[in-house]
Parts: sequence; C-alpha cells; structure tokens
Amino acid sequence: MKIKGLPKQLLDAIADKPMTRTDLDRMFGNSTKLALRTLSARHLIETLEFRGGSEDSVKTMFVITSLGREHTRPNPEFYSSCGCTTCDCGYGNY
Repeated sequence: MKIKGLPKQLLDAIADKPMTRTDLDRMFGNSTKLALRTLSARHLIETLEFRGGSEDSVKTMFVITSLGREHTRPNPEFYSSCGCTTCDCGYGNY
C-alpha cells in the first residue's frame, strides 16, 4: 500500500531523525495526531522514551521502524516483512 499526503511527509521527516509530536506539530500543523496514529497502527513508526538532562524530563519520540523505512525508499525492491516485491498485500492492516 502506498503512503501519501501528510502520513508520507511525517514518515520522511521521522526517517531523518527521531522527533517529538511537538516538533512535528510545528512543522506540519495540528493535524499530525491522526496521521501518527495511522502510521503507528500500520507498524511504520513506534514511540520511544528518552530521558533528558534531568530525571524529570522524559521525551516521547517517534522513530521509524524497518517496515517504515522500506516505505521511504524511492523504489523498494523487496519487503522483508511480507515477502512481496512492491508490497500490495496489505500486510499489517489486519
């Protein structure tokens, strides 16, 4: 399945470096919440907690998964998660 629009833009941004939702909201506006949930449900991104300098500061960062990284490549040849070449089976949407 092709990723288009805002979810694709978010995926590309997160592929460069892990980002917080606040950072993504600043870049793309407040409509990122639903798109991030969609990407997470499709196992293209996941959240990790990073501790800052003090013990009280914990940041939740969005990071790209290996399946998500396959969607950021221009022409993926082989999807290791489902075994398709140019995945169209809907793997992970069940």
